[in-house]
Amino acid sequence: MLKPILKLLTSILVLAVIFRASLGGLDSTILKDPSKLIYQYPCEVPVSYKLGTIDKKFNVAESKFLIDVQTAANIWDKSYGQTLFKYDPQNLESVSVNLVYDERQGLNTQINKLEGVVGSSEKTLKAQLSDYENRAREFEKRLTAFNDQVKKWNQEGGAPPDEYEKLKKEQEDLEKEANYLNDTAKSLNLSTSKHNSQVGQLNNSIENFNEVLKLTPEEGIYDPTQNKIDIYFSTNQKELVHTLAHELGHARGLG
Repeated sequence: MLKPILKLLTSILVLAVIFRASLGGLDSTILKDPSKLIYQYPCEVPVSYKLGTIDKKFNVAESKFLIDVQTAANIWDKSYGQTLFKYDPQNLESVSVNLVYDERQGLNTQINKLEGVVGSSEKTLKAQLSDYENRAREFEKRLTAFNDQVKKWNQEGGAPPDEYEKLKKEQEDLEKEANYLNDTAKSLNLSTSKHNSQVGQLNNSIENFNEVLKLTPEEGIYDPTQNKIDIYFSTNQKELVHTLAHELGHARGLG
């Protein structure tokens, strides 16, 4: 039994030497902080982010854009029940969130402006048309009443002087109203033509926008090689937050 025991002791001694040698090669910081040897679940460490470049042509204040980014980050935090993202502008490793102006945002801005113009024009036209139609109906009633009075007095052989003066005054007023209505109709035709032209411009801009989207549909992109999120355009604030939340998901590691 003596020989096997000696072999066992020798093996233990060799293992002890190997273990000491491996400890000597470990980073001293790991020895001081054993927690570094413990696996951490990825989502336990928040991904930090910061604002990068904001193109002035977006006409968005940095403070407003930051609120949108934070709102997008909070969507993840609330859903997961834990802080997954934190704003850390001093951290060099923070994901940079940028607003990069391109053709799509230019077209979108043009569309928004035209929509505002068309909407305002349509509202004004509707009010003018409503006023015109009301005055035209009232004119028709007055004209019918006037013709009935003229016919009545003609059948009776003529109107007395005082009634004749009333009819003459009413005739003059009706002529003025008729001229106003005719001028208004011409003006409304021009306004309607202009309005239709603006609608045509809006439709063309929307078609161009849709064509560009076929080639470059991405509203935003997360670039892991440069640790940044670039937002190229947004149709509205809600859509912007949606896109930011989507790209933050990629920054978090989701496919």
